[in-house]
Amino acid sequence: MQLERARLLAKELQLAQSSVGDPVVFHGNSMLPFLQDGDALGVEPVAWKAIEIGDILTYRLEDKFPTLRVVRKTERKAVLIGDNWPKRRFEVWPENVLGKVMSRTRAGVTRTADSPRWRLYSRFVVLRYKLGSKLAIVKRKGLKPYLHAVVNPRREEPYQHPPNIQVNVSAQCNLTCRMCPYLSVHQDSSHLRFMTRETLMRLVPLIKRIGAVHFSGSGEPLFNPQLFEFIALVRQAAPATTIDLTTNGTLLTEKRARQLIELGVSKVHVSFDGLPGTVEAIRLGIKGSQVIDNIRRLTELKTELKSRSPIVQINYMTGYGTYAELGEFVKLGCGIGVSEIQLLEMQPATASDAAENLFHGVEHDNGQALKTAIMLAQHAGMTLHLPRVTENACYYPYNPHIGEDGEVYPCCYLDYDGRQLYHEGQEVRLPSVSFGNITTHAFAQIWSSPAYAEFRRKNTKGDFNPHCRACYEVRRMTARRVETLLES
Repeated sequence: MQLERARLLAKELQLAQSSVGDPVVFHGNSMLPFLQDGDALGVEPVAWKAIEIGDILTYRLEDKFPTLRVVRKTERKAVLIGDNWPKRRFEVWPENVLGKVMSRTRAGVTRTADSPRWRLYSRFVVLRYKLGSKLAIVKRKGLKPYLHAVVNPRREEPYQHPPNIQVNVSAQCNLTCRMCPYLSVHQDSSHLRFMTRETLMRLVPLIKRIGAVHFSGSGEPLFNPQLFEFIALVRQAAPATTIDLTTNGTLLTEKRARQLIELGVSKVHVSFDGLPGTVEAIRLGIKGSQVIDNIRRLTELKTELKSRSPIVQINYMTGYGTYAELGEFVKLGCGIGVSEIQLLEMQPATASDAAENLFHGVEHDNGQALKTAIMLAQHAGMTLHLPRVTENACYYPYNPHIGEDGEVYPCCYLDYDGRQLYHEGQEVRLPSVSFGNITTHAFAQIWSSPAYAEFRRKNTKGDFNPHCRACYEVRRMTARRVETLLES
């Protein structure tokens, strides 16, 4: 380890002296045609305040030194692109910047950063980026915003139906997870084990209308013996519907993976926290290496069957030591074909939970592990979703959870028997809130009921009930800290 650090330090010293000593050699195609593989570069240390739009920076990413162009800069962060990769964005923070490229030598000809040609080309690349960004915004304006209820809370009722529903199909599980709020549900025989076909069929007209459904559960969905029949029914009734599935990955055999691909499932969310060796202490009963193999086989099958779906996303809960492993986990995920990682803030139930959540992780190291994970993901082409909230608004009531027995809950924190949260030094009990059951009432009737409509209206405007306020504040505290650190 000490030898590796010494070598890395030697490389950084060589790079810092490259503008007056031996130049460093550029590798790759990210900056074509301006920089080519084999070009000799002179890199000079630069103060953050002296960095300008259009500059080419070299920065530290573990043992590598990416070199890219600045297209946007604030006091705390710079956004960079590769000249040859104009649609990909890369972020870097002051502590990672090693220097600015001041010269390029190719075939014995040297060009410097203050030359007219260099400056003109830099302006051209930045202008191209800005125009491309504006065109992308114009294209997006024609799309209905998914969270319109949140970003435009002045409307009393933006949706006549939810944009998405989560259908819980199984209350049976094979794991005992430390943070799971549904352990009592798994053990209580009064809760229905599996959603029935009859209950699902009452949702099909709604699913056809909204075009999106997420199969999940208070337990493991793949335990429901009718799950693939459910997916097939939805796919047949609404061929264009977006179908997502959340699983713990333990039952994701090759046969089931093939079925998910053939049925056109849009995305598979695998709940997995930390590297193998860590996850076993969090999700009791799991074999981390086996789940990793299951995910790898799913992505291999996609390649073999020439299918782009399902997208594979890891739902990564940050707590119990998993924050420190973010960077290594991003690299592991890239190696097995994972496309996205969703960072989930652990909703603490006790003081010990709160001490290990994402907020305290980023406080402890000033966000360094998170920043490294972001940079690693960006260079690998992986999407890393960060925890976010909208000020004084909650989108959960617009994405209801349907229990296995047909109960309609406004969100995952108010379902079944409710749950406990730790907030402001106290253990707060969130009660169960249900607005009806689809086995006795049509969903449209439940959705438009005065009680549910009023609940959504208040939440959309930040007029939270006390229990909702506790939940929102826990999430907002972390989201604000992350945004401040990253200046998102």
